[in-house]
Amino acid sequence: MVKLPRFTRNELIILVAIGVLTPLIDDRVEHFLVTFFANISGSLNVFDYTGGPLNSDLLISWEQYGGVLAGFLVRKPGAATLAMTINGFGQFFRDGFVGPHHLFYGFAGLGADVVFWAFRYKRYDAAASSLAGIAAQFFWVPLTYAYHVTYIYPLSFIGTDLVTRVIGGAVGNGLLGAGLGVAILEAGRRAGLRLGSGKLPEMPSAPVRFERA
Repeated sequence: MVKLPRFTRNELIILVAIGVLTPLIDDRVEHFLVTFFANISGSLNVFDYTGGPLNSDLLISWEQYGGVLAGFLVRKPGAATLAMTINGFGQFFRDGFVGPHHLFYGFAGLGADVVFWAFRYKRYDAAASSLAGIAAQFFWVPLTYAYHVTYIYPLSFIGTDLVTRVIGGAVGNGLLGAGLGVAILEAGRRAGLRLGSGKLPEMPSAPVRFERA
């Protein structure tokens, strides 16, 4: 029987922080994007081309980046799932106990976990992160469609929507999540902190000694 590695206290703190902070950040960014595109609707009206639960799936297809970020920083099974489960509960309580499907938001994190598991937790480059972001999106699609879309929009819309979600998942979830992970690891390295179990690309395992020329 394979024994899964346990999360350390430091890793749990990171996962809980991601789970708690990302829904709060997402809410502010989401409102900004909706207002921004509404204000420039005379030149570019995205609402004419896409639809969805919150005005436009084009504006929310990046919101599973927390799963990729969690998997990038804490490179252990279940990291993304735990972070996104906490994220989902945060969304549910933030929105005033509406949108009960968000209580199952851990499925989005499970998608990212499956991809990182497929790479044996050894690849966290742009390609692997993009695939993890797409998987996070599509593990969530069945639930959000069941709750929002299928009884509102025709199949012709769903086809376009799925393409939007592939792009949003790769860029908005995968590359954004990994990019934030790199920035956080670099900030931690500069501050002398070990954040999670992730490592920067090309970061030596031994401490670096700086000497004056």
